[in-house]
Amino acid sequence: MISATRVHEILVDCLFRDEELVDGSPEVEPVAVYGIKHNLGFHPDRIKSYEDEISDMLDQLPESFHEGTGGGMSFLSMCETKDGVQWTGLHHTMEELMLLGMGTGLMEYCLKCNSQALWAMLPGGMPYVVVKAKVATNA
Repeated sequence: MISATRVHEILVDCLFRDEELVDGSPEVEPVAVYGIKHNLGFHPDRIKSYEDEISDMLDQLPESFHEGTGGGMSFLSMCETKDGVQWTGLHHTMEELMLLGMGTGLMEYCLKCNSQALWAMLPGGMPYVVVKAKVATNA
């Protein structure tokens, strides 16, 4: 089950720590993500370390979100799992999962631009997002 508490814990851990900043800027290039209300820069090594756990959470979203089975769905529907269980009632928490998914490259906007002007034309005035299909790798 997706856990709102765990989503938040991962997000906070992936942010840069004070000791990783030099004159207010990160020592390494951040993984930039652009959300609905928040734009963040994740530490590249830490976000990568959580990729499997984030992937497992995204896999629990309804099939309509997944590339190949639904092709993407409104951000507003991210509050439920594929089993119809509401895992959060907060848009802020849904955005945190979306940002983590985008930071790992596992999720993206269906429209290839982050334009709130275009979102206004969509049902609910929110973007549509898609969980990208996993690419098989040769180990």
